[in-house]
Amino acid sequence: MSDILIRGGSIVSVDPEIGDLVGDILVRDGEIAAVAASLGEPEPGTEVIDATDKIVIPGFVDTHRHTWQSSIRFRNTEHHGVKYFAEILDIIGPEYSPDDVYIGTLLGALTAIDAGTTTIYDWAQAQNSPAHSDGSVRGLRESGIRAVFGHGRNLSDPQNRAAQRSIPHSHDIRRIQEVLAGDPLVSLAMSARGPEAADDETWRADLDLARELGLMSSIHTGLCGLGPIHKAIERMHDAGALGPDLFFVHINTNSQREIEYLAEAGSGVSVGYLCEAISQGAGPIPTDRCLAAGIWPSMSGDTETISAGDMFSQMRTALVEYRLRATEERLAPGAPETLTAADALRMATLVGAQTIGLAETTGSITPGKAADLVLLDGGAVNLAPVGDPVGSAVLGAHPGNVDTVLIGGRVVKRDGRLVDVDLPRIIALARESHAKHPAQHV
Repeated sequence: MSDILIRGGSIVSVDPEIGDLVGDILVRDGEIAAVAASLGEPEPGTEVIDATDKIVIPGFVDTHRHTWQSSIRFRNTEHHGVKYFAEILDIIGPEYSPDDVYIGTLLGALTAIDAGTTTIYDWAQAQNSPAHSDGSVRGLRESGIRAVFGHGRNLSDPQNRAAQRSIPHSHDIRRIQEVLAGDPLVSLAMSARGPEAADDETWRADLDLARELGLMSSIHTGLCGLGPIHKAIERMHDAGALGPDLFFVHINTNSQREIEYLAEAGSGVSVGYLCEAISQGAGPIPTDRCLAAGIWPSMSGDTETISAGDMFSQMRTALVEYRLRATEERLAPGAPETLTAADALRMATLVGAQTIGLAETTGSITPGKAADLVLLDGGAVNLAPVGDPVGSAVLGAHPGNVDTVLIGGRVVKRDGRLVDVDLPRIIALARESHAKHPAQHV
């Protein structure tokens, strides 16, 4: 892999020691080797990327994305959250084939890259067989994205919910760990059920399995009024099961004390900002309550069956929701008076990396980290002239402004186009999958 010099860009590093500057970034062996106002003339053989009029930011980190659902996009935009579960998880998920999982995952991962997301936690349900899991892994690997494959549950028997609560997590996760051993981009985690979806003996055994394998776990809690019904986080706290190897998704209706338990245990939080904001019944977005407890929540694209998954949409929704609460004096006691654009960008990058255990690898433009970088076209009609790069990136930019993307030093998007991707083939396969699973009226 030849060196790459990104020259003359407006760099927003999300690294407090480096700060923001107009300058150069040297990429060597897939890593960020140096960042400075000027790195001088490149050595022979170095590829030079002219970043004049470009805003250079770390690649976005999406900490919760149901990537397998991308072929059935925007089915649930008018639905109450419970209807999403009834259609996608109870009807379509059980019908999905390994090929459906593969193409949905590939399409979703490429969509993420196209919008500047270089890392995803793929919260993968529909793990109905080992072949389904292989389809997920194949889609992630073919896309070229950096991913944590969050192996989830089997959806193939939705009519027997009571029995499912006592069925342990599939031990096929052991095989998948062997499959992914040594993979430079795709690692493994458990997308676990927790107390809301499994009985006490089962969720504890699942968590023990993840910890035996040295895996991080992610758990859904508190969506659609389930927080006070199950008190999942409180129960896990009482069982001594919380820890820094866990992060929780949504937590909309969990109590403030439960959020404080997460802070005490070092557990992370992922919020699906746009999806939660427009899903009737999801519950209040918990940013202010998290910050009051000392937790910076990360950002999630969640499911494209409901809303766009790009991080620009999540950052703007987070700011709008938080500032509206501040204006109406509805912030939780102890929460900051406002959320800034820089805060939102950090949540979408470095905080995300911290949440999924990859802070040493990605999330900021820091020498020694992987060269996961995004160049936004600051010369575009909707951004030029750029006075405040942070404000422009967070409140002005959209996926169409993503000019160049690097993952691990490899250019995967250049001049606004994905590199070496057969989009007609992928879209044709996604259409076939879509047609097999018509919308359900539930």
